[in-house]
Amino acid sequence: MKLLRLHLQAFGPFTDRMLEFAPAGQSLTLVYGPNEAGKSATLRAISDLRFGIPAQSRDNFIHAHPDLRIGGSFIDRDGATFSILRRKGRGSTLTLLDGTADCPVPAKIEAMLTCGLSKQDHDAMFGLDHGRLREGGEALLNGEGEVGAALFEASAGARSIPAILERLDHSARRYFMPGARGKHALINAALREHAEQLAAYKDALIRPAHWVELSRKHQDTAQDLEQLEQQRRALHARVLEVRELRAVAPLLRALDQAAATLLELEYVLLLAPEAPLERASAEAGLADATHNAGIAAADVLRRQAVLDTLASDDAVLEIGALIDRLAVAAESVALHEKDLAQASADAAELSERVTRCAVQIDAGADLATVLARIPTPAARAGIEVLLQAVVDGVQALTQQRDPAARQASEATEIVPAPLASAEARIALRSATTELARSDAVLQQVVAMPAAVKAARRAADLLLTETGLAGHDAMYRARIVLDGEIDAAIHALANSSTRELGLNQRIDAIGTALRVESAERTRLLADGVVPTRGDVAAARERRELGWQQLRGVFIDMTAVPAIDAACTASLPQAFEQAVQHADAVIDALARDTERAAQLQACLQKIDTLEADRQVLQQALATLAASDLQQQQAWTRKLADAGLPLLAPAA
Repeated sequence: MKLLRLHLQAFGPFTDRMLEFAPAGQSLTLVYGPNEAGKSATLRAISDLRFGIPAQSRDNFIHAHPDLRIGGSFIDRDGATFSILRRKGRGSTLTLLDGTADCPVPAKIEAMLTCGLSKQDHDAMFGLDHGRLREGGEALLNGEGEVGAALFEASAGARSIPAILERLDHSARRYFMPGARGKHALINAALREHAEQLAAYKDALIRPAHWVELSRKHQDTAQDLEQLEQQRRALHARVLEVRELRAVAPLLRALDQAAATLLELEYVLLLAPEAPLERASAEAGLADATHNAGIAAADVLRRQAVLDTLASDDAVLEIGALIDRLAVAAESVALHEKDLAQASADAAELSERVTRCAVQIDAGADLATVLARIPTPAARAGIEVLLQAVVDGVQALTQQRDPAARQASEATEIVPAPLASAEARIALRSATTELARSDAVLQQVVAMPAAVKAARRAADLLLTETGLAGHDAMYRARIVLDGEIDAAIHALANSSTRELGLNQRIDAIGTALRVESAERTRLLADGVVPTRGDVAAARERRELGWQQLRGVFIDMTAVPAIDAACTASLPQAFEQAVQHADAVIDALARDTERAAQLQACLQKIDTLEADRQVLQQALATLAASDLQQQQAWTRKLADAGLPLLAPAA
């Protein structure tokens, strides 16, 4: 091949230097330059490009041996061009540059590149320099050198023809030597190798009987292989089963223990699903009641100590009934007002009657003077006796009036002045009795204004405390029964107790969740380990892949979901699913104890999460019920015309 372009990438004194040898169909190119310009290095580069850079190249004075690179473009006789690159090294150092990637030069192109010549032959014919010319001249003078000597002797005459023939014969013996001694000649060696290969070929031929025997053995061996394959699959399935059993051994032990416990608890009464909530509420209520009992006991002791330090006040005890009446009066202001109005009317009537009696007693004296003349109890008793005697005397006098009248007409002496009439005496007695009876009423009338003022102040204070707008609002209000109040208080306490129990239970579950989460983190500290759920998921994926693969490629009953190009990946997907399932099972078998612990931990976490969700739902339901109860209590107070107060108020 003809060299078109030489690229001295890294060689001798050159770095990335390009030389064009035959532009525009030119057959001859002259390269000239001063001394030490690199002409000899260029000639060595052309030879090294075709035959390789020598191991001890002397063109490394700028670039190191591993960095030496020579490139070139060649054209063959058919007009095809090739771009190649030669590097220094061992083995295949010639690469073909096709514009996309470097690849080794084919042997055909390498043979065209060297034309069957050696480096020495090429340099002797096409790489002549000043040194080689001087050596060739000396060889010609000394009769040395094959081509030079032949040309020189031929030009000189026929004296050296036998020598030329001898040299040619010696050269021919390297390729072929007749007789039994020709063992090392190239053609003799090739013939010997051909005979050996022909004998080996004949020995390799199989006779029909031998082929039948081998075919029968092959079938028997295939059957044995199929049986062994079935045994291998069965053993492999057994190994997988054993691995799975080893992986789930802790779970099986836990299942056996649970079954034994279930057998022991066979006759135990099962509680309702809400029993834990009720128990938690009861425990919370018991704790609350115990706490309240402790508080009440402490309050009793405190009040007893205060009671022991108190001294009885006889004056207060003497008016205890009055204090009780005042307390009752404070609670029934309207009744007292009615009684006050009635008492005021009675007092006015009695005052009028007393005034009339006083006028009848002494018309010239005022009421205070007459009241001041009221006799003492002893004098009153004497007066009563005298009045009784007067009455008796009047009766006796009446009985003797007629005879006395007759005697009076006859008598001549002067009769004393007559006593008051019987009606006057009776009126006097009645007035005295009524005056004595009305004395307490009069005292009540005197004290009534102060009592009315105190009652009004107490009523106003009670109205302010209860939040009523006034007496009219109090008259319109209806009384809420004690049973309704007790029911509301009980419902409120019940709700508070249940809420406290639910919150305590949720807090306990939160604590347990933190403990289990820490345990899960500890188990995953050494790396992720598959669980039983992961194994089930991997198996499900594998079975799904097998069903799809069987339906599409074996049974031909399933229709591809997308197109044929996608179903072509089903075998690969199934293979990946099988490999993934085997890897998960192997990983589970390598660390069964940690996998079992992790599985149990995850189950506990799921159970606790479910329990907490149930409790939170119960708490939300309880809050809604509390809101409904509060709304019902608010409506009840509004219907009764009472202010918004808590049931315990």
